Amino acid sequence: MDLLKVNDISKTYGSGGAAVHALRNVSFSVPKGEYVAIVGESGSGKSPIENIWKNCIPYLT
Repeated sequence: MDLLKVNDISKTYGSGGAAVHALRNVSFSVPKGEYVAIVGESGSGKSPIENIWKNCIPYLT
């Protein structure tokens, strides 16, 4: 059973030629009882996905 399932989320800052796509069609699931770590280089989209995640599950904040 999945505790969390995310399908095709995207986050874009700005618009037009100045648009920055922090996330493009990201999907993942977290099975109940599993631990999750979000790792990556600077600018890879860690903070946007964390902020989206926190808004979806308010008790994590």
